[in-house]
Amino acid sequence: MEFCDIILSDIHHGLTILNKHDKGCDMMPLVLSPRKYPTMQGLSSLIVKEEKPSYIPHDLLFKKLLKTFFEQFIEVFFPNFYRNIDFQSVKFVSEEIIPDAFKADQRRVDIVVEAKWKSTDSLIIVHVESQSYVQKDFNERMFHYYCILYNKYRKPILPLALFTYDEPWNVDRFAIEFDTSKVVQFQYYPIHLKQLNWRDFMRVENPVSAALMSKMGYNEDERVKVTFEFVRMMQTLKIDRGKQEFLFQFFEMYLQLTEEEVEKLMAKIKRDPETFDLSSLPISFVERGKRIGREEGRKEGRKEGRLEGRLEAQELVAMNMLRDNFSIDQIMKYTSLDKERIRKLRDKL
Repeated sequence: MEFCDIILSDIHHGLTILNKHDKGCDMMPLVLSPRKYPTMQGLSSLIVKEEKPSYIPHDLLFKKLLKTFFEQFIEVFFPNFYRNIDFQSVKFVSEEIIPDAFKADQRRVDIVVEAKWKSTDSLIIVHVESQSYVQKDFNERMFHYYCILYNKYRKPILPLALFTYDEPWNVDRFAIEFDTSKVVQFQYYPIHLKQLNWRDFMRVENPVSAALMSKMGYNEDERVKVTFEFVRMMQTLKIDRGKQEFLFQFFEMYLQLTEEEVEKLMAKIKRDPETFDLSSLPISFVERGKRIGREEGRKEGRKEGRLEGRLEAQELVAMNMLRDNFSIDQIMKYTSLDKERIRKLRDKL
């Protein structure tokens, strides 16, 4: 099956152009019809840009996650595309910037990858955009990206989006209409993490879905369980230490347990030593585990101290009873000492 057949019809997404050439996936140059807003506003909106500043490094975190585990991301969330992309041919080209000529600004598209499509051995462009806040015209922005990227690379574009915010907004299409005619209809492929149930991914051995469980839908009383399953997956996945530490940091950024929840988590982990190797956990988990262990040790020490004090008191009573010529059976009745212990005390007199 041709790539354009999939992108245009089979999976119900992609870009539909009315006057499509007969050969391959070539498209006519895009001509925007008159809009409902002034010309300069329309031109300005074609520039790739961010309209809301980010004060928390969400974008950087997600870019690093997607770039480090790009193949695993496609595998778990877009299995149809995963089967058709040649990941040996993947080349990241997202470092190029797109200028905004109207605001003297510039914007880096999140992830842009060039790769081969297996069935045709032709090159395609995969564009992945992560979005951490609601933007009502995000669908239009994705279309702008599509146009700019196509104009630059002149190859089929596969547009993907990852929504990481909690709000339910999720519009995956954009259309340009003139009078009663639809000049162009555009759709992209969104993944809205909050609308996914984390339990559907708890047995999927994939580092991306494991880390992203921290942003999926779960109840407040499931926080310890979600973290426990994440830690379990980190123990089973074959990932080098540096990447594993990044995944732990990413997860803890979005799902931070309380002290009480950490104690519950560490108790669950320590009950399963065959699965969990505490030495392989990040420092934050290890240190908290040690602290809880020390506290348990202090409690045990206090318990042992109380037992030793009680034993000494009973031996003192037994010694006094022996001096008063009480029998061993009588002493056993009024203390918890056994015969052998009482005989040894008697020999000391």
